[in-house]
Amino acid sequence: MLVIGASAALAQSTPASTADIQSSYEAKGINYEQVRSMVQTVTGQSLETDDAVMADFLRTISSFQAAESPVPMSDEWLNHWSNDYSITNEQAQDLYKVALRFGLQRR
Repeated sequence: MLVIGASAALAQSTPASTADIQSSYEAKGINYEQVRSMVQTVTGQSLETDDAVMADFLRTISSFQAAESPVPMSDEWLNHWSNDYSITNEQAQDLYKVALRFGLQRR
């Protein structure tokens, strides 16, 4: 059931602006710039960290926070990130691990 929830989160709308997204990260106690930097590092700068990417990544983090435990990576999530954002499966898997780290860290 948690995998379904994580998959459903992918379909949510994207916040309107960078400021909205940054505020959403801050409201969850997460440093937006740190996450953005890690996304760029993991993808070797091949992924443009635009508003859509950062909002999508926050939804992944939020799914871990809501579950309060690791959520298994679904094929849908992996395909979404590797196909929609044109990154490798390995990069997508590494991004998932980064999201997991932020989602489960104590605040």
